[in-house]
Amino acid sequence: MKERPILFNGDMVRAILDGRKTQTRRLIEPQPVFDRPRTSAEVNAAWQEGFIPEKCPYGYVGDRLWVRESFYEPTDGVVIYGADESSKIMRKKPSIHMPKKYCRIWLEVTGVRIERINDICGDDCIDEGAWRAEWRETGRAHDAIESFKQLWESIHGEGSWADNPWVWVVEFERIENDR
Repeated sequence: MKERPILFNGDMVRAILDGRKTQTRRLIEPQPVFDRPRTSAEVNAAWQEGFIPEKCPYGYVGDRLWVRESFYEPTDGVVIYGADESSKIMRKKPSIHMPKKYCRIWLEVTGVRIERINDICGDDCIDEGAWRAEWRETGRAHDAIESFKQLWESIHGEGSWADNPWVWVVEFERIENDR
């Protein structure tokens, strides 16, 4: 079992804490290039069988991720997290600078696969944590996909959805840190 850091913004930290986020999608860098068009299922199967030697930087089943989030420098030994507080007095530190000792959220990787971003389904959009769970029950998966598309482009830039990049799909569950 390996431990690796992973960055999340305040909205996604709150979704993890609320139990609404159990997946994340991250760009594969550099993007794989194939001699002919391939489906997500073909590429994922080849990767799972070891025919594509790409290593997932977010780990594998059983590995642990420790969440880096924005925070305020501790005063009196108490860490204040950016997802919980908004302070005009103190200066928030970016998540990239969060040391492991301040981590409050640990995730265990339960699944890893490769797919094209456009192949995400409505249920997976909901499991990404930004979408209302009632969309699953009402069959309004297209609403979840459209919302996820907007979020993706807000992070990766206009047109990034149409580019349909390959992504790591990392499934996880929140765990208590037993260290």
